[in-house]
Amino acid sequence: MTYLASKPKTLWQDEAFLDQLLWHLVYDRDFLRRFGSHLTDGAFRPAHHDRSEEANARWVVAEFALRFFSQSGKPIRKLLLAEVREYAESIGERKRAAWEAYCRKLAKLKPVDSEWVASKVRRFVMERYTTAFIEECSEAHSTGVLDLSLLREKFERHMQVCSAVIETGVVLNATKLRDREFSDPAFLINPLAPRGLGLLLGRPKVGKSFLALQLGLAVALRRPFLGRKVRETGRVLLLALEDTERRLAERLGKLAPQVPLDNLEILTAVPPLNGVGLHQLEARLRRASDSEEPYCLVVIDCLMTAMAERRRTQDLVRNDYAELAALRKLAAQFETTIVAVHHLRKASAADALEAAIGTTGVTAPIDWSWAMLPETGTRAIRFVAKGRDLAERTMRLRLDLTSDKPGWQVVAEGAEAKSGPVQSKILALLKRKPMTATTMARKLHIDFNNVRQVLFRMRKRGLVAKEDGSQYVYPHD
Repeated sequence: MTYLASKPKTLWQDEAFLDQLLWHLVYDRDFLRRFGSHLTDGAFRPAHHDRSEEANARWVVAEFALRFFSQSGKPIRKLLLAEVREYAESIGERKRAAWEAYCRKLAKLKPVDSEWVASKVRRFVMERYTTAFIEECSEAHSTGVLDLSLLREKFERHMQVCSAVIETGVVLNATKLRDREFSDPAFLINPLAPRGLGLLLGRPKVGKSFLALQLGLAVALRRPFLGRKVRETGRVLLLALEDTERRLAERLGKLAPQVPLDNLEILTAVPPLNGVGLHQLEARLRRASDSEEPYCLVVIDCLMTAMAERRRTQDLVRNDYAELAALRKLAAQFETTIVAVHHLRKASAADALEAAIGTTGVTAPIDWSWAMLPETGTRAIRFVAKGRDLAERTMRLRLDLTSDKPGWQVVAEGAEAKSGPVQSKILALLKRKPMTATTMARKLHIDFNNVRQVLFRMRKRGLVAKEDGSQYVYPHD
């Protein structure tokens, strides 16, 4: 089986990725054990149009790192600089200085998570092995020697090699893992939406599609979203599977009149995402990534429409989990954010995730969630954001299409957003200065016992704090 001897252009032209890959080949023992035997220094040979000293330095570093590992089974690490110096003595001072500078640059590089590098390398190694397998079978067929037994032998050998590449089980040293420095999680919108898979939850007709479209426009047009700056802007793919073109046109006219919308692409029908539709979505994301104009955001509106109905005999929890995990894998693979709109049951629950339609397999794989919860007696909704890398945040939103910035607007945050009408009045008083329950009852013209009971519940929820025995204060957060 042919090793990875040629460079996939879309991967090897990314200099930042190359530096990360070389760092792991020089310093990371576990990474070398997984991929050292599947790479050759020929994969790092500079193209004819790129003969810069840094490109040559990468080639030399890869050669020494892979050769040292094949001989000793260890990463070269600090020995790299000495090896490069000795090799460059007969070549010239300029090359030697440039190569030594690159070695020092590599030593100071802050490494990213090895799984990010591994996922990219694994994908291209698999592509090269598969291409080699097809070429071998084609050559054997053209010479008339390909029979069933030979095909079976070649296929089994190909699967053994692929299994070695796919294998990801690595024993981690707990001390090193604890002490390793990781880069901060990437956010689409900080602090509301980390990169990854998210669910936008709400009851039917609460305004989920409007908020999803507002999010897509914010990313496509570099607009703030709910008062927050969008960190990643660019192409957006909206799967509007429940809306007609007329309804979409009306909403776009309200949210973004007379503005070019070239970065927003809309599909109103796709094959099921638990079938061929998932492969089509992956192919679309790959084409966008290869063209260096990747999608920053994919919105699926809504999840139930995007998935095909399953047989009752199937394991529902396992299937729900597998479908959402596949979307999460796509988000990680292409370093994008996928937001799936999903319905809540009418029955209330302590946590919105518990009220999501479907099994726990729907909510288990996601990275974060937004919940739109209607408030009784008002036109506002309570918006709750939380996730693995996201501290819980609560806002009160109101849909306003008459202002100069139409869409969902934030009217309250934090403690005020969690409170009811009487609680909001109490918080407004405490914002000015600390007060006793007696003073608040007098100012609000409410019975003292009622105010005391409300304050007791607010204190349990952390909406107010008590100081100096009898005075209540606005929460410090």
